[in-house]
Amino acid sequence: MALVTVQQLAAWLQRPFAPGEEAAAQMLLDAVSDEVQTYCGWHIAPVITETVTVDGSGGVVQPLPTLRLLDIISVTESGTAVDVDGVQWSEAGWMVRPGCRWTCDLRGIVAEIEHGYTETPPAIVALICGVVARALANPSGVARESSGGESITYAVAADGTASLLTGAEMRILDRRYRIPLRA
Repeated sequence: MALVTVQQLAAWLQRPFAPGEEAAAQMLLDAVSDEVQTYCGWHIAPVITETVTVDGSGGVVQPLPTLRLLDIISVTESGTAVDVDGVQWSEAGWMVRPGCRWTCDLRGIVAEIEHGYTETPPAIVALICGVVARALANPSGVARESSGGESITYAVAADGTASLLTGAEMRILDRRYRIPLRA
């Protein structure tokens, strides 16, 4: 599901779409939203209730794949129900059971959680609109072009793979919306 609507994109571009443009814009919004969500490691918006399965941390703190946890509905650990009234949790997606350690079993924690933003945060709306506008203006993704020596360079991510997001855009997401590597 796209994090930005075609109407939001049209407002950001300050122009309506021509009849054939809207479908292409929607495809790009879907693709860029998917890229952002994959890069960040969670869906971001809207608020949803979801069952997540994660590896047990083996420690006192158990991370969940969210950065905006609103409620924990249920938790099982290695197939055994956990009393959620005894679980402390943070909005950042961390769970603690005072005096207990979590399992270290792979896929050992299953939690039903409510999480996400009600609406896509404005910084992400602007970022996605900027990426889509760039893709609409330059559909082939050419970053550099020469004429005499016939050289074309395509936009790639820092690791050399094709990406819709630039390094600067990834850094914006890193600051508030990407789940950090949790070890």
